[in-house]
Order: sequence, then C-alpha cells, then structure tokens
Amino acid sequence: MPTARPKQAASCWLLELGNGDKFIFDVGTGSSERIAAMQIPYNYLDKVFLSHLHTDHFGDLDALFVGGALAGRQKPLRVWGPSGDTPERGTKYALEHLRKALTWDLDGRAGITDPRV
Repeated sequence: MPTARPKQAASCWLLELGNGDKFIFDVGTGSSERIAAMQIPYNYLDKVFLSHLHTDHFGDLDALFVGGALAGRQKPLRVWGPSGDTPERGTKYALEHLRKALTWDLDGRAGITDPRV
C-alpha cells in the first residue's frame, strides 16, 4: 500500500547484473530509505522502470531524483513506464509535473531560491 511502514516499504526491486549494471523496478513509497541504506552510489542508480503510476510503485521517485542531484549524480536519471491511454495518464506527463513540483526544492539547494522566504 502507499503508506510506508517501518518494516514494510512499498514495491521496489534492485537488479544487479554480473557486469555491475543496476536497474530499479518500481520505487514505491519508503523504498528510497532502503536504497540509501545500501550505500550504492547514485551514479549507479540511473535506470528506473515503473510498472504503473500508483504511488506504491513510484512514490519515492522524487527522493531518488533529488538524492542523486545532491550526491552529484553525473548521469541523467532515466525512467521508463507506461504511456497511458491518454497523455496525462502516462509516465512522461507524470515526470514533467514531478520535476515542476520539485522546482523550489532544487532551486533552493542550488542557491537560486532563498529557503527562508
């Protein structure tokens, strides 16, 4: 469910291949804490596949995105997911609006926005 519990985060699977490539399948609510606890450099965490757009499957994408920005991720965060039956129900739309929602956060951390205001 979308509400994370101390002993149960939502859906998130990390797949690591023998060559070191890592893929995240879903990044549900509470999963970013578990990912951070593994101390995997964010540069390795740049490929995310979303099964669908419920928050228990992509609710911590913002934390993965901002965490990577703060940790100096050099690669772009690449996200794949469903296209939806209309544009506003698809992954591209969701990501565009998530990025807009994070404008203040990212600008504040970059010194563009004064967080005291």
